[in-house]
Amino acid sequence: MGDELNGAEEKTRTPASGGSGEGPMGPTCVRILTTYDKMGHPQWRERTVLVPGWLEAARQARGKPSPYSYADALRWGWRIFRASKRFDAVVTGNERPALAFAALQALLRRKRIPHILVGSFWFLPPGLVKSILKRLRLRLVSRGVNRIVAYSQRQAQLLKKTFGVPARKLAVLHYHTTLWRDEYPVDEGDYIFAGGDTNRDYRMLIEAVGGLPYRVVIAVLRTDHFAGITIPPNVEILTASREQFFTLMARSGVVVVPMLGGLVHSGGHQTYLNAMALGKPVVVADDCGADEYVVNGVTGIVVTPGDSAGLRQALRTLMDDRTLARQLAQNGKLLAQDHSPEKWFERVFTLAEECRRETYNG
Repeated sequence: MGDELNGAEEKTRTPASGGSGEGPMGPTCVRILTTYDKMGHPQWRERTVLVPGWLEAARQARGKPSPYSYADALRWGWRIFRASKRFDAVVTGNERPALAFAALQALLRRKRIPHILVGSFWFLPPGLVKSILKRLRLRLVSRGVNRIVAYSQRQAQLLKKTFGVPARKLAVLHYHTTLWRDEYPVDEGDYIFAGGDTNRDYRMLIEAVGGLPYRVVIAVLRTDHFAGITIPPNVEILTASREQFFTLMARSGVVVVPMLGGLVHSGGHQTYLNAMALGKPVVVADDCGADEYVVNGVTGIVVTPGDSAGLRQALRTLMDDRTLARQLAQNGKLLAQDHSPEKWFERVFTLAEECRRETYNG
């Protein structure tokens, strides 16, 4: 691994940890090891080094019910642990290896490498014993990280309340669009589009749209969402490539994101932010932070999860009143500009520098 990192580190030349000087993007430029590729975005790649072999392993694990066994997680956590000593900070997702790395830092390092954990999609499993064990495990993880990034203030509050994460270790960075390298022809179609798999409540959506005089297209990777559900004639369910997914979104009349309620973590941000960036009016059913992205009645419509009647009315309103739909879409497109990946990257880099100063000056 050492040889693989030598060349990559050249692009993040900076003074030694704790020093100061000019870096490629400002007076202080931390060297960041990461498990994120961010679709090869040049601004992200300029400031980070991907854990060697990580993408290949992730591709092989894709589609498995549990991408990383506990043994795999510990092995990768140890690889990250060893490589991290050559960097000023580590930025990871919420994968098991990242949690293993955090636990290793908590147990084995007195002077820890600043670690920012992004996308803390934590939940409590059913059963008292499993719930207690998970709380204990995640508290150990939180000891080993400098910041846990939440995608909304609501999610941060729930992480603090549910898992006992100290407020000083929480940072809210609202998520970003992901269409920076893609262009899709936008048209005002006559159908409602929904898509995505994580924590979607398609049962509620189908209940809401059944019998409406509009075509509804739902693009998913997993069809088990619809087990035991009678599909109305106006609803079409399909699997789609990334290109097909966004082409359907760009040509729709309204984009709807129906999330399950009562979750500890939020979701769906990427879908409705991308829809807003494409100039689509959005309707989001969510109670875990969507209202921090979508101003209800101004840049979109937010309804209560599980409220099929409310969702039905919102969709009817926007499909029938195209003037209102266009106004919300225009406002949403302007708002989405503040959620560009470039702005999000800079916020992460700033947070990494903040954690670095705390570690070496504290």
